[in-house]
Amino acid sequence: MDMPTVSIKALKRDLPKRYRDLAPYRDTGIASVFQAADSATGRVVDIKLPSPQAISADPQKVQARFRNEIDISAAFYHPNIIPLYDASDQKAHTLFLVTPHVDIDAFLSSRMSLADVITLEETIRVARAVAAALSHSHANDVLHCDVKPDNIAVFSTHVAILDFAVARSSSLGFDEYIEEGMTVGTPYYMSPEQARAYKLDGRSDLYSLGAVMYHCLTGSVPFDGEDSFAIGYKHIMEELPTPPLESRKHQQLFMIIKRLMAKDPNDRFQSAGDLLKALPSPPTATPVGHRNAANTGLEPYTGDGDFFFGCYLREDFERVLPFMHRITDLGYNLWYDKGIPAGAEWDAIIEARIKRCAGVVLFLTLGSIESKHIRREVKYADKEEKPIVTIKLDDVELAHGLDMLLTQYQVLDSSDTDPVQLARSLGFVHQRREPVQVHPAQFPL
Repeated sequence: MDMPTVSIKALKRDLPKRYRDLAPYRDTGIASVFQAADSATGRVVDIKLPSPQAISADPQKVQARFRNEIDISAAFYHPNIIPLYDASDQKAHTLFLVTPHVDIDAFLSSRMSLADVITLEETIRVARAVAAALSHSHANDVLHCDVKPDNIAVFSTHVAILDFAVARSSSLGFDEYIEEGMTVGTPYYMSPEQARAYKLDGRSDLYSLGAVMYHCLTGSVPFDGEDSFAIGYKHIMEELPTPPLESRKHQQLFMIIKRLMAKDPNDRFQSAGDLLKALPSPPTATPVGHRNAANTGLEPYTGDGDFFFGCYLREDFERVLPFMHRITDLGYNLWYDKGIPAGAEWDAIIEARIKRCAGVVLFLTLGSIESKHIRREVKYADKEEKPIVTIKLDDVELAHGLDMLLTQYQVLDSSDTDPVQLARSLGFVHQRREPVQVHPAQFPL
């Protein structure tokens, strides 16, 4: 990935003062991305803005499409779509949007460069996540139009797509900036109708996902050529190459890929929902986000920035850990009690950390509801007037005074609470310092 050529000095002048420590991060061709620290939240973020090259080529069209990308991104709340944190006013001189920071190593394209092939299990995991994201975007009349490894992020707890820079939506009026006969997208993963600059629907995105899955499974793109025209011609005219396949499971997944990449859209899966029904279920032996307690990959935050205080029963650590990883993947700092012995020292350390924290994330289970240590931490938080985000892992009845302490906070409906709701609640607490309580019935880890 190339580096942006935008002037840091000019960017600092035009961006809100809360974004500091700006550093060139990557360039997508039509956009420049900078890494920054958000001083208001303590998060590391990515700031995206139109690249100088794209603006100089066609400023009016590029800026119009960037405004459309902001509108599209703002409309999505889905665990498999990178959320929008902030954006410029539509009339601003410098257009920008802010999203969670994605490490280079997290991009699927980076993983592909480090391995000949992606494992069967990981390919299925990626496919299911992207299909879920596309199902949501298509239901909202938005076509992504550029599904490719560079636009897929693979985290420890989930997979998400990003970059709706060339997305289309007829109902939202975002087709007007795509001229008739104009081809947009990435040739290696482009559907035949996209290569022909025909009218598109959701089945074009599914073809692109099939091409990504083919690349994951085989280690090579389905069609290659000297230039984009040659590659597009092969997508239109040539049969999909059949690679050597290791097992029956690989063969079964390839049959799904083959159907996704049918030349005629009518021969493909007709919706992302249909694809999800056909894809194998994710493996259950090692759930996504689950880590061995001896190798958690997560350490309590000890820096000077804002952080959340993780309140949980030590016996529940294995259950709580995936949620902790999700919180840190969302860009928040998290401190939790690791190896502090009980006694006066424990009380002093816990009280000091709660005084400093931006808010408390409380993990409620059948065990923790009875714990005197948990009750003490909640009382410390109440004393310091710290907002609490409650994640209810078991169907427990509040007791022992917890009902008095927790029900004072705003309660959100548990039936439709998901990881994105968690992100929004944490952000609400962090930025507004107002109380929010979340009772997720189940998080799709």
